[in-house]
Amino acid sequence: VTSRVRPYTALQRQGDALDWPAATLDKLTPGAIDHFVERWHAELVATHEWEARLAGERQTHLTAALADTRRAELREMAGTPLLLTMMVKVNYKERLPDSRAELYETFVKQLLFEWERRRGGEGIEIAALDRLLEEADIPADQFAYHLNAMAYRVHDGANRDSVDIPADLLRRTLMNLFIGLDVDDDPEANDDEQSVPAYAWARKVMQLMADRSGLINMEDHNAYRFSHRSYQEYLAARWMAIGRDFMEKFEERVEDEDWRETVLLAIGYQCKVRGAPYDDTVQILDEFWPESLGTQAATYRALLLGEAFVDQLGLQRLGKRKLARELHAHIVRDLTALMQQPALTAYLDDAKAQARTRLTAGLLLADLEVLPPDLDDLVAVPGAGFRIGKYPVTNHQYRRFVEDSGYQPLADGGRNRWWSEEGWNRRDRYNLSAPPLFNDQKWNRSTQPVVAVMWYEAEAYCNWLTLRWRADGKIGDNEQVRLPTQTEWEAAARGGQPAPADDAVD
Repeated sequence: VTSRVRPYTALQRQGDALDWPAATLDKLTPGAIDHFVERWHAELVATHEWEARLAGERQTHLTAALADTRRAELREMAGTPLLLTMMVKVNYKERLPDSRAELYETFVKQLLFEWERRRGGEGIEIAALDRLLEEADIPADQFAYHLNAMAYRVHDGANRDSVDIPADLLRRTLMNLFIGLDVDDDPEANDDEQSVPAYAWARKVMQLMADRSGLINMEDHNAYRFSHRSYQEYLAARWMAIGRDFMEKFEERVEDEDWRETVLLAIGYQCKVRGAPYDDTVQILDEFWPESLGTQAATYRALLLGEAFVDQLGLQRLGKRKLARELHAHIVRDLTALMQQPALTAYLDDAKAQARTRLTAGLLLADLEVLPPDLDDLVAVPGAGFRIGKYPVTNHQYRRFVEDSGYQPLADGGRNRWWSEEGWNRRDRYNLSAPPLFNDQKWNRSTQPVVAVMWYEAEAYCNWLTLRWRADGKIGDNEQVRLPTQTEWEAAARGGQPAPADDAVD
């Protein structure tokens, strides 16, 4: 038997709790999270609610989302049993949305309106939030409007897991909602005929939210807190995105690091949840794209808005839209410059910060499917008699080998011609169809170097590439692609220059 902590401790204080041993659940470990997800979907198959194929697809989708390093907040939330259960239920009903804004919109609605309704079942009376809103004749969208405004007001930092909500601010917000006042009004300035019932109703809603909703927790009698910072950021983003002053809010916050996630979510809310036209979102990004680079503010804008373009717009719908194609060209041009021109990040004193900026720009370019035109170029090493690849082998290049049946056996099940016998035995032993991290989203962007490749895989890749390049005329019939020796690595690193240990160097 499980329960939320606060309602159960209240029963204990009243002497109404079951006379059973009680313990508080710790955060779930990564292994426990994966085990929960696996068992949940196995149960759906065992009870014949789902076919094994569908359960497997949904489990794979959820597991991939939780493993995505770009969605680290999901894994963090999944450590809470309540939130993990909500995730699998959402994924069960309609697949976990890929858009973060759509995901949080679903989560917020679940936590506020659906969670207790589902748990209560038929014939069980639960003071659900929608019932309290109906009692006060308040539409759900008005409740959301006031909640958004409150979240925007308290969101003023990014160095804590969440931000406290003063109890009196939450109470005033709810009283204004009950009375019909604006979000900034003082509800207690009204006469008792309005403020007394408003106060009583606000207290009931606060009690319900603290005990049951999972969205806002009560820290003590003077403060509440969103259960996860992401919820606060999303509600603040909803407030930023609504109303005619969106552009003014955006201008005020677009260069503020503490509002980074909120700005991205506001664009996502406009585009994915409210369904704003594609061209409207393009207009916003184009309006705020920096005119030139070379300053911290301009670099920050370029990386932030570049990420927004990748996440919310992408390439699929560019079509012949003139402004969208112009914006895309500006993004590619400026991100390429940030990655390739050190002078543009010279204002950063920290070399690591410069490297992170270049890396971020490069990863965004990979998401935009931009590849270096000289990706397959070979560079002659002076005085060494061989050429070497200009870049490390990337995932994009290695994927050609994988997709050209590089890991597939012959029709009779035998070894294909690229692999040595010992290498093929290793492939069989580990059941390889690609390198182990080839589909890990932390490492698999197109222009990132392919990683976790064993020597036998590299050998097979080189054998495959030799025949491909010979056929294309890139190398001669007597030339071969292979891994460099240690001596060749050193020669390539020196580039024909004398090493410090040479006699020619003082």
